[in-house]
Amino acid sequence: MLALADWFVQSGGISGERGRMAAASGARRSAAGNLQRKSLPHRPPDILPEPGPVTQGVLVGFRVRPVPAELLDALSHLGALRVTPWRMLLIEGISAMPDLPGLITQPNDPMLRVIACTGAPGCLQAMQPTRALARSLAPHLPDGTVLHVSGCSKAVRMPELRAPR
Repeated sequence: MLALADWFVQSGGISGERGRMAAASGARRSAAGNLQRKSLPHRPPDILPEPGPVTQGVLVGFRVRPVPAELLDALSHLGALRVTPWRMLLIEGISAMPDLPGLITQPNDPMLRVIACTGAPGCLQAMQPTRALARSLAPHLPDGTVLHVSGCSKAVRMPELRAPR
């Protein structure tokens, strides 16, 4: 990422205090020469982190999105927070799971298998709300399945599981 950021700056992507990819790509310079492929440790794709204790602290998920500021504030008093790529938060330096409303702390929580877009009224393109529907459907999902609830016609991944219009 640092090499890509360096290429962006060197290619003229920043003008004043703002950056635009169009400016960098207009320079017709490829980023390929600046980037080196690095090997990452092999991790089987079917093993994903779950809520619970880890070496650095504990991982928690969230029942409600967007996450209420009050919940983030309460979590910040427990330890340093790190956002993960798995829609969870790492609370560093603690070993006990926090007991706060709105958190997913169990690895078998069905809400971990539901993905919902913002939906209406938060998204202008959504034709319906999605998050309440996702929460109500989560307990009924068969094991090993994931549900994506979309509020508009852009998501065509699993039409049979998409929320009705």
